Formats: sequence, structure tokens, C-alpha cells
Amino acid sequence: MNYHNKVIIISDGTNYIGKNIIEKVCSLGASVVVTGENLPLGKQIEAEFAYKGLKVAFFHTALRTENEVNGLIAFTKRMFGKIDTIFVNPVLFDEYLPQNQENQYWQRMILLHANKTHLLNQNITNFWAKDDYPGVIINSGFIDRLDDGPCIIADMTKKDSILLITQQFARKYKQSSIRINAICTRYLDMKLLNISGLNQDHTGIFDPIRQLGKAKTIANVIAFLGSSEASCISGEAYPICDDYREQVDHFQSIQGQIA
Repeated sequence: MNYHNKVIIISDGTNYIGKNIIEKVCSLGASVVVTGENLPLGKQIEAEFAYKGLKVAFFHTALRTENEVNGLIAFTKRMFGKIDTIFVNPVLFDEYLPQNQENQYWQRMILLHANKTHLLNQNITNFWAKDDYPGVIINSGFIDRLDDGPCIIADMTKKDSILLITQQFARKYKQSSIRINAICTRYLDMKLLNISGLNQDHTGIFDPIRQLGKAKTIANVIAFLGSSEASCISGEAYPICDDYREQVDHFQSIQGQIA
């Protein structure tokens, strides 16, 4: 894959997934704009990659309004002249929440992620369509923690789900050179593993497990979907997880801890 002279936007890209994608696409020759709400962290990431000689710019924004998205478009054009691909990285949520607030907080984050995804898809595709530019959007059907921990799956069936947003815009631009796809988690049904000691108290935690591949796995898939090798793919949702056997072995190894 060759990303020479390509410009990539990674929204909310200051987490471990975003940083791995930056490493991957920059190694292939891309320039990157990273967005986020944490200004000190964003500037730190920008400086880290600049020290390595890579073209990475941070844009401080929440991306919750049309004006903010248009500001991102203008910033990217000013910095690098164009936009080729955008990865709508999952919004981040704080892992350390009061137990009685967690579910409501997750639901708010899922809705925020869906709204942000729709806003970015709408404005970026409008920007490309004016010149019939062959851009690529990759959405994400999950909500991520701040660290390399479990993720929460965004509902892929409701009217405002990431899958339906992806398919809606893919259909709208199917006659153009714009491509829109999504990545999502895969479910692993723990009942199939027959783990002893998995009592009723634990089923809410371990059944089903939302599987999400390691950050480098995600970065590789993002790089592929944004490349010319995937030029015939649009309107699809790709589940990402690492080796199934590795997942099974891991959860069988903890059966003594939950017995």
C-alpha cells in the first residue's frame, strides 16, 4: 500500500488506536491531521511525531457542530492542501465512573458518537462531492475506553446506528468515487466456551464479550480500507478481532479467578 501524498484525518485520535493508525499511515507516506478535545495531549502527540520527522498536525475541536467540522476541513486544506481519507475514531469515555451512572453515561456516549459520525459523513462527503473527489470515510461501530481495555459496542441495528449511517451515505454516493465503510466489534458468546464457575453474577460481564482487535490490527485494516486496494468496497461493516483461539484461551485461563 502506498500513501504517498495522501492526507488522512483521524477524529478523536489521541488514544492508543489513533496513535497506532498515525504510525501506520505515516510509515506509508501519508500526512495526518488528528483532532481531539484535550489540547495538551494533542500537542504532545503532534510534537512526538514531528520529532520522528512525520507530518502530523493537531486540531483542537469537539466536532459537535457544523461550524467545527467546517473548521477542520479549512485547517486540513490550509496545512496539507486536501483531504483523502477520514477515520471517524470512536469517542472516548472515562473508565472510572460511579457504578450507578455507567449505563446512562454509555448511552449518552453512543448517541454522541452516532451524531458526530453523521455530522462528519454529511459535511465531508459534501466537500468531496463538489469536485467529484475520490475520498474515503471509515466509521467505527464501537465506543472506546481511554486505555487499551474493553470497548462498548454501538448499536448496529437502530435507525441512527453506525451501520445504517454508513450504508445511507454509501448508497447516496454509489455512483461517485466516494467510498464509505465501517469497522465494528465482534461478539463472542461465552456460553459456547463452557467455562466452569461462570455463575449468574458474572454473565453480565463476560457474556457476550465484545471483541476488538489489538490497536495494530485496527490500524492495518484502516490502512487497507483507505487504500486503492479497497477501491471496490463501499457500504460494508468489517468486524475486527484477533485470533479466536487466542481469545478462547485467555478467557479459559481466568476461570479459576471467577469460580
